[in-house]
Amino acid sequence: MVKILHKKFIFLLVFFLFSVIGNSQGYEIEKNEVIYYTPFEEQFFQIRNPNVKDHQRIVSECETTIEKSSSEVGNLRNARFLGPVNYGARTRAILVDRANSNNIFAGGTTGGLWKSINSGAGWNPVNDQQENLNVSCITQNPFNGNIIYYGTGEFTGNHTGVGGSGIFKSIDGGGSFSKLLSTNLAAFDYCQVIKHSLVDSNTIFVGTNENGLFKTTNGGNTFTKIFIEQNRVSDIECFADGRVWVGIIKEGIFESMTGDSGTFYPLASGLPSQGFSRVEIAYCDSFPDTGYAMYGDTLPSFNSGLVGIFNTIDGGLSWNEIPNPDIDYNFYFP
Repeated sequence: MVKILHKKFIFLLVFFLFSVIGNSQGYEIEKNEVIYYTPFEEQFFQIRNPNVKDHQRIVSECETTIEKSSSEVGNLRNARFLGPVNYGARTRAILVDRANSNNIFAGGTTGGLWKSINSGAGWNPVNDQQENLNVSCITQNPFNGNIIYYGTGEFTGNHTGVGGSGIFKSIDGGGSFSKLLSTNLAAFDYCQVIKHSLVDSNTIFVGTNENGLFKTTNGGNTFTKIFIEQNRVSDIECFADGRVWVGIIKEGIFESMTGDSGTFYPLASGLPSQGFSRVEIAYCDSFPDTGYAMYGDTLPSFNSGLVGIFNTIDGGLSWNEIPNPDIDYNFYFP
């Protein structure tokens, strides 16, 4: 249980770091400094703020903030920044290779997909010339580690949102990716979350921002919408027994025993029924009946926070609120 909470909080800290990088203003450009960016990065920086180029200095200040925060949150005292640093905006997607934990993938909005082969000590872009560099989510086939999918597009409701271009698939362990032609549709312009089934090697679920939940059972050749018209999916969790949880913005958590269309129903006992927006969910691998849910409030953008954190020990039948982290700055869900 502690492992899951730490995983979620570390992800939020990484998000906070890159939010600051993407939104900092007023830094001077040092003379004689040479920094190399891809054409896509240059375009992004010019759009956001043409004066922000001293990213190393910004990163240093963010690291100080994270160290201060980590020292105040118990076992997160040893949290440290792993990078990469030379790309813009949020880190929305993180994947640790199931076959080799030294391999880590990190995807940023407008920053593309990056890979480390030494546990985060060094990073390289997978393909700076990919059709779309707005990586929003990533998942790996649990039956064949060479197959990896990532989704694109971030719809945040503010000026930072950047459209995507569907879903990309790798069959060589993340060395290269190709776009799934079945996702060359407007419905896949904003892929919020992607998760692989734990019971079938060809099934993945894709939650979109305003077009509901999609499912493929043939490795991405075709997709079918299986739940929620015109609604915003915020999170998905797949279980080893075939169950699927889906978090829906402003509506809550829904469960299906099979992940098939027409089988989803709400989980409501002990959970908020109104006054919330984003819903993030997770469960403990070792004890899958133990799950967690974080409900975000309805305040706009950077002023938002948590309505509450809830946990279940009976597979979602009932939930109880647990204390919020004691943090002295606001943040909102990545």
